[in-house]
Amino acid sequence: MSKLPIRVIRVPSAPAADGDPFDALRRACDRFNETLDATTVPADGGKRILDAPGAIALSEATRALFNALAGSVPRLAGAGATLVAAWFRSASVAGFPPSRWNEMQARSPGADHPRWSAGDVVSKADLEVLATVPKLLRLEPRAVPTLAPAPSTDVAPPGLSPNVTLVVETMARFDGSRLLSAKRIEEEMNLAHRLSERTIRKVVVRLIELELAERPDGKRSGARLTMKGRRLAPKIAD
Repeated sequence: MSKLPIRVIRVPSAPAADGDPFDALRRACDRFNETLDATTVPADGGKRILDAPGAIALSEATRALFNALAGSVPRLAGAGATLVAAWFRSASVAGFPPSRWNEMQARSPGADHPRWSAGDVVSKADLEVLATVPKLLRLEPRAVPTLAPAPSTDVAPPGLSPNVTLVVETMARFDGSRLLSAKRIEEEMNLAHRLSERTIRKVVVRLIELELAERPDGKRSGARLTMKGRRLAPKIAD
């Protein structure tokens, strides 16, 4: 019996978390573009994902790009409106669409859902948006004086309970675009400190009141940390 060929996809490793956020974003852009070329073929002006291994590889590269975009937001302090708008359009394209996440979550609760599936087409419009990121980064040497980091004005709300701190620290481990159920947050917690789903739901409500979390698709959708929540997560956990 002949064996079916196995397609091996070689992609760059994920960008390191340390160092300048623009350098991390450059590496994430390179990784995304190289992975896109390795896992897709032209289709309808965009790119069609060939198979399941390609979908997984591109999902990981897209997640890394979203995280790098989010991590570089503090460097946009004082930047012009056009640059900021382009940055956030790119993050919107790279992020996991909430409607797709909720649909997949309904079919398979708690699974680590991929951003892409075999046969999906990365549209021409989305590719054009993402292509603006390296163009903007090429302007970075001239932009640095206006994009210099500003001192953070975020202050952790006083009197946060240990339960709130634990939930924030746990939610911060996930991709910033993912919507998390109480069950998924519970499963991620260390057994020695695990909270019940009921307690986690109450904590998430409190985080939403503090503008540290949000439910973009309404009451019954999953929750995620806001940008404010993600910036404060390390401070809250300390």
